[in-house]
Parts: sequence; C-alpha cells; structure tokens
Amino acid sequence: MAFTLDKHHLIVEGAGAASIAALLTQKVREIGEKVVAVVAGGNVDLPLLLKIAENRSSRKAKVHIW
Repeated sequence: MAFTLDKHHLIVEGAGAASIAALLTQKVREIGEKVVAVVAGGNVDLPLLLKIAENRSSRKAKVHIW
C-alpha cells in the first residue's frame, strides 16, 4: 500500500496490492515482454491509511494529507 501511495498516489487495499508486492519481491517470473498487475480496491481502513501516510511523510516522501 505504501508503495502505490508514495509513487503513484493510489489508494489500494492490501489484497489489491498483492500482485505488485509479488512483482517487487521477485516472487513472480516475468514471461515475455509485458506483465500486467491487477490492482484493485480502495477498501482501506482510514486510521491505517493515515498511519501509512504519516510514516511515509516522516521519511520525506511527497505525501499530502488534506
């Protein structure tokens, strides 16, 4: 979740971020030239989202909480 929020400004629930996590940790072998990651959902607990955003912003990430 933190990666998509920080790098792409997307709010993605944990299950929706699993495909990205698998690619980033090299748990999936890319076959061919193109890889598609299905990223879904915005069903995120607001206190959890704020905690992630605050943690990222304390590391000098460009996260703005409105």
